[in-house]
Amino acid sequence: GDDRAKTWSRFATALTHSDRNTNDSEDWRENPEIAFQIALNKKPQQLEFIHNYINYLINNGRYTDAVQQFEQFRKLEELNVEMKLKYAETQYRSGSIEDALNSCEELRYSNDYPADVQVMASQLRHEIKRVHVPVWGNKTGEKGSGSHDS
Repeated sequence: GDDRAKTWSRFATALTHSDRNTNDSEDWRENPEIAFQIALNKKPQQLEFIHNYINYLINNGRYTDAVQQFEQFRKLEELNVEMKLKYAETQYRSGSIEDALNSCEELRYSNDYPADVQVMASQLRHEIKRVHVPVWGNKTGEKGSGSHDS
């Protein structure tokens, strides 16, 4: 809607007025990654830019990078419930299952603890147990699949 148009207008303005003497200012039109870097270097505290960059990273399967951007966002502003859930999902996808569970647990004691968070926290607890429970009779000490077959 209208907010998105305003965000992209500010984004384009930041890029257009970036260092015109460098090749980067030309490449941003073809490479979104460069565009985000230029915009964030110019206005590192622009939450809209960080939020859009997070979405770009998630959409391109770069979950670890997205987690880092979430952490930058959190330094500037507290995440709302929707963003906290997205943060937890991104932590999970990056392989940080226990961090994802901790993020869900933070919501547990707030006034907003939606069913989505409850379901995700339950799934994460199950996943942690499945990954960390050794197989019965496993003498090598390796992590098992949780199966009881011997």
